[in-house]
Amino acid sequence: MFTNMTIGKKLGFTVLTVSLFALLVGFLILNWNANKIEDKVDKDFITQLQETTEDRLSSKKSIGIVAAVSIANDGKVKEALRTNNREVAIKTLNLVDKKMKKSTEFKNTKVHVHTNDNKSFVRSWKTTKFGDDLSSFRASVVQVNQTKNSVNTFEVGKAGLSIRSVVCVTDDDGTALGSLEFMQGLNSVAKAFNKNGDGFMLLMDKSLAKAEVGADKQFKNYIISQKFINQDFFNDAKKIDITKLLADGFLISENYFYTYKDVTDFQNNKLGIAIVARPMSIVHLALDKTSNLIYLALLGLTLAIVFNLIATLISMRKTVIQPILSLKDSIEHVKTDKSSSKIEILNNDE
Repeated sequence: MFTNMTIGKKLGFTVLTVSLFALLVGFLILNWNANKIEDKVDKDFITQLQETTEDRLSSKKSIGIVAAVSIANDGKVKEALRTNNREVAIKTLNLVDKKMKKSTEFKNTKVHVHTNDNKSFVRSWKTTKFGDDLSSFRASVVQVNQTKNSVNTFEVGKAGLSIRSVVCVTDDDGTALGSLEFMQGLNSVAKAFNKNGDGFMLLMDKSLAKAEVGADKQFKNYIISQKFINQDFFNDAKKIDITKLLADGFLISENYFYTYKDVTDFQNNKLGIAIVARPMSIVHLALDKTSNLIYLALLGLTLAIVFNLIATLISMRKTVIQPILSLKDSIEHVKTDKSSSKIEILNNDE
């Protein structure tokens, strides 16, 4: 059939076939890139959520160490340790607590002062309990009293998992009097995530718990180490496969895109995880933008190929087909007209 076609039809068929093939190849390449871009969107969300988590936790640690150093340098705290006068320390910490709650957004903070032999001196939240030896379960306190260097870390205590900024308390002549820690919960971090529509949960490994906790504080094999949780996020999180999340690094539910970060102490021991999630409505919006770019690229490719096809066919008709038809007419004219007419040459080409 192809051999019986006119030259115009042969050229048209060839150009159309090549154009369709180019369009198919372009579609396959763009579709492949679309899948790659979707993977990139997932990785970008993982990176964004993890970096935001790290930044906010680091900010809390920075605040903690500044507060701890400031309180440890209070003359009354030094005097209390120097003279073994707990009443002075209690009054000072009460005043600090009032100022903290009045002047800052950090309401869930505690201060614990220790003697240099690792014994509790004053707990700001429970002033009647003191004198207990912390050596067996408070590695950060032992570390600071031994080295006189600060430790800023996550740590598990009887109150659970929290950020603990521990510094050495030194007298005016440089003598080490003991240590002081500024303890923070993670409610402000959870609320900051919630303000942006995201979810956040700080989870402590249940095996590390030093006291019994209620069922409302338990989450799978973990213990929730914060008070504030967005209820919609929490209800959705209860349905996820935590093993799959830990194995893959991310997980997509119907409502949220999840990822996590390990929570470790200053000795790099894993204490739990911080789960962070973003609503799928935001993820879908990012994917839709990506898909729109792919569709626009595909539309542009299609229009370019169609335009090229039309331009090529018109050009071939004018520069190839019409001259051939003219030549054919001239030859027919010569065959029928025995005169010495010459074939008119219109172009200086083949």
